Amino acid sequence: MSKRSCYQQIDIINNDNFGRIRFLNKDTQISEYDAHIDDDCMVSPIAKTKGKRNKVAILGCGDGGILWEMLKYKPKHAFLVDIDSDVVTAPEKYLKKMCGSAF
Repeated sequence: MSKRSCYQQIDIINNDNFGRIRFLNKDTQISEYDAHIDDDCMVSPIAKTKGKRNKVAILGCGDGGILWEMLKYKPKHAFLVDIDSDVVTAPEKYLKKMCGSAF
């Protein structure tokens, strides 16, 4: 997949070693191979602290992996904020291994 949004160039390629990889403006953002590590590192320190996380805001929600990971902790509400709707809609079609059914 290759698309120019209002904000940036979005490319998702297949790689034999890393699975699908997303690039924004030719910079590597994330790959299927190690996305779970990034997502867990972003979510678990917050989610595992005392107190319930009823409302969660995810800024720059991109591939949906952080949302997918956060939903495991069952927040009542999750709000996604991203400037580029094309970056958010692409994972549902091209990065299912990262976002699951989060969207």
